[in-house]
Amino acid sequence: MQAEQLTEPITSFAVNCGGKQRISSDPLPITFDDDTSILGAAGFHVNTDRQWIVSHVGSDPFTNSSGPGTISTTQVILGTDMPDLYETARTSTSALSYYAVGLLNGKYTVQLFFAEILIDSQLNNGTGRRLFNIDIQDQNIKRDFDITKEAGGFGRPTNITREVTVDNSVLKIHLYWSGRGTCCIPYEGAYGPLVSAIRVFRPEKPNNSPPPARPVSAPSNDDKRRGVVAGIAALCIAGAVISSSVVYLWWKWVALVKHPNA
Repeated sequence: MQAEQLTEPITSFAVNCGGKQRISSDPLPITFDDDTSILGAAGFHVNTDRQWIVSHVGSDPFTNSSGPGTISTTQVILGTDMPDLYETARTSTSALSYYAVGLLNGKYTVQLFFAEILIDSQLNNGTGRRLFNIDIQDQNIKRDFDITKEAGGFGRPTNITREVTVDNSVLKIHLYWSGRGTCCIPYEGAYGPLVSAIRVFRPEKPNNSPPPARPVSAPSNDDKRRGVVAGIAALCIAGAVISSSVVYLWWKWVALVKHPNA
């Protein structure tokens, strides 16, 4: 790889969670990256530009599926000028994390897009509920978040917008199940976090710090450092995913042994 490919830190990223690449205008064109990789029981994916990483933990031993992942609907999502973003989603029975690596330090706006496209409580006598928590930069912003309740119904869009600070070139968005809500409606394993899209960008008047000055005698050192940082971040995330998956699957195995008919 040529060093020139990593000459500038990134200042934005957008992901169409669980779906193909989409380009929308708001009013300028925004590219929401493809996020259709199959992550299996526990895994992670680094996008081709090494700008963001998605990690997943949460295979459900109570089902015969290969693990939760991406879902979609043919239902038309009303109440938005970007319905395509809400027709797909990435979901998990335990935890999802998205990381932006190599960001310019400073203030950012984080937008999270949601629409419940799986658990329709009206078809299940009002009993199905998806509840999960949301952390950004290790700070909890939503506890027992209920997409359907926030959006006012099944198949309706709702967004969360937060201003955050990046001070180490990494932004982390963590969505995770805390054991609340239902677990088997409309089928076993239908629970945990679900997200339709993510967009991160700088405010109109950001207070962002410039990248450190690059020594004149070694013009490519900073570029190489960013590549190394991104690689180390990916390896650390992989280690965390593997460790979390071992603990999670052990816990589910113990539950299955103690309650074989659960």
